[in-house]
Amino acid sequence: MRPLPDLHRMQDDLRELFSQYDPSLTDGGKKAHVIELCRLVTVNSQVRDEVVYPWCATRAPKALLDNSTIRMDLARVLVMEIVSARTTDLWYDALVQVLGSLLEALWDEEESDAGLWASVPAVGGAIDLNRRLIDRLEELDCATRQGIWTPLEPAGLETVRNSVPACAIRWAELNPDPPVAETDLR
Repeated sequence: MRPLPDLHRMQDDLRELFSQYDPSLTDGGKKAHVIELCRLVTVNSQVRDEVVYPWCATRAPKALLDNSTIRMDLARVLVMEIVSARTTDLWYDALVQVLGSLLEALWDEEESDAGLWASVPAVGGAIDLNRRLIDRLEELDCATRQGIWTPLEPAGLETVRNSVPACAIRWAELNPDPPVAETDLR
């Protein structure tokens, strides 16, 4: 079930861009393609946070909404990594592929018979929601096409930072011996 046609149209555009990604492109062509991918993922993520997920919060099971939110946070982490990376980095192409796979899995799960879209009513504010969604998508798309965009920090990152208890054991305390330097192995 696809209750928000404009959101799903953007997802279809992203699917198409991911399918056209060619790791063998020259650095400039590859980077331009990936920047457009990351821009659209950022717009998709932002409109979900500002319009879609708040609307779903009172209409969908918390577990389904949490799953979607967490996956979008993971996508944001990947976008941050990809945008700051060089196309020549060994893991660059893999990160792009993982981002595409993550989003594809999210969208497939949301659209499944037991997914987020099946759990929200087809009526009851969906028309108003779609109008707000269209308006916000147009605003974000216009702003980001003018180069006014940066990757979004994951919404849950601050929660993760704040959830580490003060008494947590640091890695250095668990492993007091420093790692062996490469020169020590000769």
